[in-house]
Amino acid sequence: MVQQCWHHNLASALTAEAMAHTLGVDPNSAYTAGLLHDIGRLAMIVEHRQKYLRMLRTPPPPGSDYRALERLEFKVDHTQVGGDIAESLELPVAICEAVRRHHDPPASDGGMTTFAHVACGLATAMGFGVTGVEKPKPNPDAADAVIGVIPEPHRQKLRNQRERLFTDIPELLAAYDNALA
Repeated sequence: MVQQCWHHNLASALTAEAMAHTLGVDPNSAYTAGLLHDIGRLAMIVEHRQKYLRMLRTPPPPGSDYRALERLEFKVDHTQVGGDIAESLELPVAICEAVRRHHDPPASDGGMTTFAHVACGLATAMGFGVTGVEKPKPNPDAADAVIGVIPEPHRQKLRNQRERLFTDIPELLAAYDNALA
């Protein structure tokens, strides 16, 4: 499960960076927002390891989400924890906001919060989610729904890039894992 969380963050970072190149945004900032968006989740794993990992393996009740479960169980959710960590590190405001608000519906400004939100959703759609007992399977249809929150004309540019992302990101993560083996 910890490796799944790391893969999700890395897939989100690589996705955000690719999106940034496509949309003419600073790829370094987008990569950083994607990489750090779930830093609060990693901190909660360190602080509450077994209890938190058990929660991630259990689906939330209908109409709820993991942040609600986190708040119920730990009195704080991973976006709050992550935002506080990012601020304590004195990261740029745009990165702090992306970490704190990556599960919120994105604004139409195309800022780092939007990149983190969409990259997180696309990483999950590619099979790099962090919840449930089994590793999620890639779901290209879910990718279309995530991309749908981006304003036109950027939406079509990302839809055109989707197939390449679904090929390249898993290959990059596999190469990363092989390099560590």
